[in-house]
Amino acid sequence: EAPSATPTEAPSATPTEAPSVTKAVKQVLLPQVSKKSKNSIKISWNKIDGATGYEVYATTCGNYDYKLTKTVKSNKKSNCTITKVKGKKVANKNYKFRVKAYKLVDGKKVYIAKSKDIHLIKSYKKYGNAKAVTVKKEKVTLNVGKTSKISASIKMPKGKKQSSTHGEEIRYISSDENVAKVSSKGKIKAVGKGKCKIYVLAVNGKYKAVSVTVK
Repeated sequence: EAPSATPTEAPSATPTEAPSVTKAVKQVLLPQVSKKSKNSIKISWNKIDGATGYEVYATTCGNYDYKLTKTVKSNKKSNCTITKVKGKKVANKNYKFRVKAYKLVDGKKVYIAKSKDIHLIKSYKKYGNAKAVTVKKEKVTLNVGKTSKISASIKMPKGKKQSSTHGEEIRYISSDENVAKVSSKGKIKAVGKGKCKIYVLAVNGKYKAVSVTVK
């Protein structure tokens, strides 16, 4: 599958991007497929401070026409169950999702966090969805300017292997690039004194956090 492109979305109000989305310090939104059945998919995520609610977008794999599927108020829950994607009942297909957190400012939606795409494989027999992400070291301490490489692996269900057609097998996100940056290959570079987390993500959203301290 080709790398994600800018999708066609249908937000329920005209939004503006909040500064916290684009600055180095950010809240990381981490959705994952928490449960699936023949006719439904449950998506869950971590709560984002200050969020009024969340929007869940969905499409079938191989397509970029994401559609707004669910809107969830933050004071109620941080998950939803999807039974239809783009007006059609969930079937034995491969799907992908993304989640946005927003807050209302003077009556307008402002997006304060946006997740990476997550994928759910349903129609392949030999390919599967990650059970967990493991890392060799969960804590890393570095001096400014130094680097370290994250050693990570994906735990798959028995008899299954990760599908290379569903994006990068492992992705990395830094919660504070003023403290540490991370490359697409998992190489950490210490930027400034402080603490942050590097999130190591599987395609379906399963993740492991690595705590980084820069002295």
